[in-house]
Amino acid sequence: MINGVSKEAISAAMKAGINAACRVPGVLKISAANYEGKLGSHQFPLHVVLE
Repeated sequence: MINGVSKEAISAAMKAGINAACRVPGVLKISAANYEGKLGSHQFPLHVVLE
């Protein structure tokens, strides 16, 4: 779960976290889930965040 002051801030935080995780040996997969919108109405597709 990530909270932020704007969509842009959340996207930047996700991108930084994903890029950092990619440098950790042994990381095999990074994924995201929406839980059918129960945690909020905003979605951040990983392929869009990493553009």
